[in-house]
Amino acid sequence: MERLQIQETKRSPLIDFDPQTGIMTMSGKSIPEYTDVFYNPITEWVTHYCENPAEETTFDCNFEYLNSSSKKVLLDMLKMVKAKDIPLKVKWRHEKDLDDIMDEGVLLGKLCDIEFEMCPYELEDDEEFEF
Repeated sequence: MERLQIQETKRSPLIDFDPQTGIMTMSGKSIPEYTDVFYNPITEWVTHYCENPAEETTFDCNFEYLNSSSKKVLLDMLKMVKAKDIPLKVKWRHEKDLDDIMDEGVLLGKLCDIEFEMCPYELEDDEEFEF
């Protein structure tokens, strides 16, 4: 199975899913104009991955923002992996001062019954957050 890599844009996150390591990285903003068009190939990839997964799967998420349709797709992917009894961890990275992103991680974890590892970080002085 090939690694899935999609470059980040202003409206869609970086995707780097490595089937050998089981690390699924998602980073950036997720507000694609057509959520299904963007996420369908990713969901299909995860479906195939579940047939022959790594020993452990880790979703490493670092979202600046994600809209409700993106949350639904992420939730569905996590539930899919969990339903196959694949050992699963979720690292939920968020800027220390962005409580709304942290809260999204807590809520998603409850909805899929997975305890997320919350990973707060601080931006460097020269980094800027922009919408």
